[in-house]
Amino acid sequence: THSSDSKEIRAEPWVAFYEKGRCKHVGRHEKLEACMTTWIPGTTTGSPDPLDAHVHSLRELVPNWGKPRVQLRDKKAA
Repeated sequence: THSSDSKEIRAEPWVAFYEKGRCKHVGRHEKLEACMTTWIPGTTTGSPDPLDAHVHSLRELVPNWGKPRVQLRDKKAA
């Protein structure tokens, strides 16, 4: 996957997902969890590739998260 935005921007929407308890890990994912708990955007050196891969996988698994659930009807069609 090629991304045009930063890791920080890609990961930001998922922070609330975790904070609300809507995402849980099954099994041991030590490398991923270490990246998630130690990476500080703009200050931590290196690229947290496991975190980036996880964010991309969440986008695939939950493609409509964050999008409005209600569609407004077109006034012309009404």
